[in-house]
Amino acid sequence: MKKFLLVSTIMLVLLTPCFAAKDSKVTYSETVNVPGVSATDLYMKVNLWFSDTFKGPEANISYPGFYIPEKSRIITADKDKGTIQANYTFLTDMQENFGALQIIIIYSAVEVQVSDGKYRLVFLKPRTAANTYIKNNETWSYYKPKPLMKRNIEITNKVWHDLASALRETVGGTLAKDL
Repeated sequence: MKKFLLVSTIMLVLLTPCFAAKDSKVTYSETVNVPGVSATDLYMKVNLWFSDTFKGPEANISYPGFYIPEKSRIITADKDKGTIQANYTFLTDMQENFGALQIIIIYSAVEVQVSDGKYRLVFLKPRTAANTYIKNNETWSYYKPKPLMKRNIEITNKVWHDLASALRETVGGTLAKDL
């Protein structure tokens, strides 16, 4: 059994780079025109959307000891510069195998820059991590964030697109080329 675990661990370590995303600079950005809306009004709408949207997912987990080091929250909000930055954390998957529950977490940064009549939304720096709960020991193991694996890129892009659509619905406007 020990030999099997050692071989399995070595294989996992050797194969992990094959599953990592080749382009660790996965980003999403869009510029939205909102004609006739001042930067001050846009900033207030975007700030309200941030406050309502970027709340931590830990409330959805009912296990004591679950660990999320980078909770969803606004990091900076500078009205004079028209910039809001936040961490966004979301749970992507829960799997149960052999008496263990694994929860996959995606972390990313998000920023909005506003000016009169338009704003630019950018998602960047996505990373993935996992919490594993061993039921018979009632303990958690936390795996630190690493670059996205291929299977997480599609999920991350979908979440980012959905958030961008929600912001457009809240603030209004139409897609543009650049700010």
